[in-house]
Amino acid sequence: MRFDDQEKAIVGDHGSLTLVENDEVSRKLAMLIEGECEGLGPVKAAAKHGLTRHRYFQIRKLFEEDGATALLSRARGPKKKYRRTDELQRQVIRHRFLDPDASAEVIAQKLRQTGFVISTRSVERVIAEYGLQKKLYKFSPRDEPPPTIETCVNRKHCRKVDCDPHGIERGVRQRLADKVSGNLAGIWLLVAEHLRLGTWDLLCGWTGKSTEFVEPRLAMQLVHEAAVCTRCIRAERTLHDRAGFELANGLPFVATDQAIHQLLGDLTVADAMKLQVALGKLRLASGQFQGKVVAIGPHRTRSHSKRRMRKRSEKGERRPFKKSQTHWSLDADSEQPICFTSGTASRSVGEATPELLNLTEEILQPSPDKTLVLADSEHFTVELIGDVHQRRVLTYWCQCQVENHAGKRFRKYQKISSLVVGPGMPLPSFPSS
Repeated sequence: MRFDDQEKAIVGDHGSLTLVENDEVSRKLAMLIEGECEGLGPVKAAAKHGLTRHRYFQIRKLFEEDGATALLSRARGPKKKYRRTDELQRQVIRHRFLDPDASAEVIAQKLRQTGFVISTRSVERVIAEYGLQKKLYKFSPRDEPPPTIETCVNRKHCRKVDCDPHGIERGVRQRLADKVSGNLAGIWLLVAEHLRLGTWDLLCGWTGKSTEFVEPRLAMQLVHEAAVCTRCIRAERTLHDRAGFELANGLPFVATDQAIHQLLGDLTVADAMKLQVALGKLRLASGQFQGKVVAIGPHRTRSHSKRRMRKRSEKGERRPFKKSQTHWSLDADSEQPICFTSGTASRSVGEATPELLNLTEEILQPSPDKTLVLADSEHFTVELIGDVHQRRVLTYWCQCQVENHAGKRFRKYQKISSLVVGPGMPLPSFPSS
């Protein structure tokens, strides 16, 4: 008995039996009979039917185990939902109801973080299988509308988006699922420094909000804007979505000037001073500065404020500009800033320096006669020298400068180049006005 491939029939000594064209069971059975019973052998029998030797032995094994019914081909691939298990489907439905705005990418990301192995496509299939695509919940009444914030879309357009904790988390996860790209993704290199200094805890304490709210994230945006070292970065709208910058702040958007001003308006100057003291103590403990020699002085930067301000012209500037005045305290050895205070047009250097020295003492907590404060002639005032003499912990070295037209009462100080005031030193006498 043999199989005739041209006539599609099994031919024997006394006749033939025609096979149906799609009868794969009879073909495989005929191949086994020729290879095992007629002496054709496995290799030639498999080649005659267009199969390999390996496949021949697979078919023979199936026939020996389950008979002719095992020769019928079955669908390839997994025979059950080994990925989309019942528990996994319940978790997808749970996340869908907890946050109906979350996309399949965000749900898959959350499940992978909890230990499930699932793809975005599997999540989409579960959502489609249970009919969870429609978002009719938007038409149901809400107790309170979610808070909104104004964000920058591009240089010309802004829009308001929801800034509730669930909306922020959903937006950040969606951005991460869409991959991070842009020319400001390098800001993520500051993450190690933030972890070392505890920046996030400091900002949460400054704003008085926990981590899930938008206020600490807006404060982080302020920190990173300063790290980019570009002036007027929000005023020129050079920050926009999809640049990798907003994700470093824990936000799915870039807030506008109005949102930042509202944050700063809710906080006080005393809160900012406490933040400076906490940060300064952390930096002192980490060894960024020693505080043995401290230099103080004003620093003026160009301002775009609408207020009436004094215009100043520095060296190299052709015309004067509005300048915002700040007073800084620097560590002279490491050239690292310790703290600063802001000034106004009506606040002189002599009036702002005592507050700066108070911050410096609170951060450094120096021992008597262990810290030297260096100042220029702008700090040579009677009130300021008297204030330093009463502190009893700082040694104050000030450059003196007396003009020729100062009058007879200051004429004897024209030969003095510097003045040192410290603990245990007598306070110099100045002529009364």
